[in-house]
Formats: sequence, structure tokens, C-alpha cells
Amino acid sequence: MYILIKNIDEIYTGVKDKNLIKNGNIIIKNNSIYNITPSLSSIQENNFDYIIDGKGKIALPGFINTHTHAGMTLLRGYADDLPLHTWLHDKIWPFEANLSKEEIYWGSKLAILEMLSTGTTTFTDMYFQMETVAKAVEETGMRAVLTEGLIE
Repeated sequence: MYILIKNIDEIYTGVKDKNLIKNGNIIIKNNSIYNITPSLSSIQENNFDYIIDGKGKIALPGFINTHTHAGMTLLRGYADDLPLHTWLHDKIWPFEANLSKEEIYWGSKLAILEMLSTGTTTFTDMYFQMETVAKAVEETGMRAVLTEGLIE
């Protein structure tokens, strides 16, 4: 599948000598960036399956979230008015002790959806039941570094 995103006001490439391209275009081929070009002169627009107008937009490299506990998305707002020690020992750890693999899977899926919707393309996760988190990662196409959480 070919996608053209044209007329993007600013493209930040992350490449040292070519970090900013103004009024540029991104060509996506089979879900990967194929080319970033400042000109459409040699591009035949009728060759693309989709054309998106990027006027008034910027394009950035994907964000990387380096510290997550994705399954905990389900606990958002739970007892969040307590001091850290009380919150962890009296509320979070007892609650987590009863989380099922399926609940961790769906909490991780929700976290991944939220990350993808805000431009995060890679995350590092430290939680429990990593095989269920890995399943959610694989199903969504997200990139991740997964490690079992440890508590001493």
C-alpha cells in the first residue's frame, strides 16, 4: 500500500544535518516510511492508494516511553489521593495481587492504544504476566522492551 502525506509544514527527521524539512512530503510504503522529500515534482499522485493533506501539520519521529506498567492503566485514579507508601502498600499491591492475566492483557491493550494515539511507537514495560503483555504488543504492532517487574 502506498500513502502520500503531502504539504507538511514541518518534518522533524531526527537526522543531524537534515533535521527540519519545511513544506515536505512523506511517502509510506507497506506501513514503513519509504521516502521523505521536499518536492513533489517527480511524484505521480495517481500512484498512491491514499493521499493525505498535511498542510498546517508537523511530523515528528515516534516517541519512546521508557517507564511503564501498562497493565496498571486499569488502576488509573484508584486511591490517588494517598501518600506513596500508603497508596502502594494498602491499595495498589493488594489490588494487583488479584489481577487476572486477562485483566492485565486488557489493561495493556488500553495503554498501548493510548500510547499509539499520542505518537508513542515504543515503550519499556516492567510489570507482571509479561507473556500477556507480549501478546497485546504483537497484536497491535507496537514496539516494546518487556521485563518482569520485581519487588523486594
